[in-house]
Amino acid sequence: MPHTYPNLVKYVHVSVYTFSGAVYASAHTGEKATDAQKHLVQAFSILGIPKVIKTDNGPTYASKAFDEFLQQWGVEHNKGQAIIERIHQSLKRVLEQQGGDNRVLAPQLQLCKALFTVNFLNCFFENLNPAVVRHFSQNVSLRLREHPPVVVKNPETWEVEGPYELVT
Repeated sequence: MPHTYPNLVKYVHVSVYTFSGAVYASAHTGEKATDAQKHLVQAFSILGIPKVIKTDNGPTYASKAFDEFLQQWGVEHNKGQAIIERIHQSLKRVLEQQGGDNRVLAPQLQLCKALFTVNFLNCFFENLNPAVVRHFSQNVSLRLREHPPVVVKNPETWEVEGPYELVT
């Protein structure tokens, strides 16, 4: 997960939701277990809590503190490097392609712009939906009910009316 990137703070921690391909990355000043934990809390807050995570074999992820952190969140831990390395290469490539903004954007914003590109704009022949659409539409716990009831305020009378079926 932690990896050095050109023109960014020293370490970038990366999480990939392998089912959907959604990526979350955050810049940190270190690669200790506490840095990895901060990264995962951020990733969980954006993409949800996974059942299983896969990390590389680095000492950051072999620590007792990291294992205890994952147990508190109810997340199983597997190790394997291939997927993470591919995502690191993809993020680096996108950052290099977007290099014109490096003088203007702060490192965190460069990373956010690259993540937007990877998650919202990249599609594949096998699946024309971008990763974020796959992530939130295929995860049953994150999917909205088809027609949730809604209430509305009548702009003329200012009275609350409903509930009505939501039409999307």
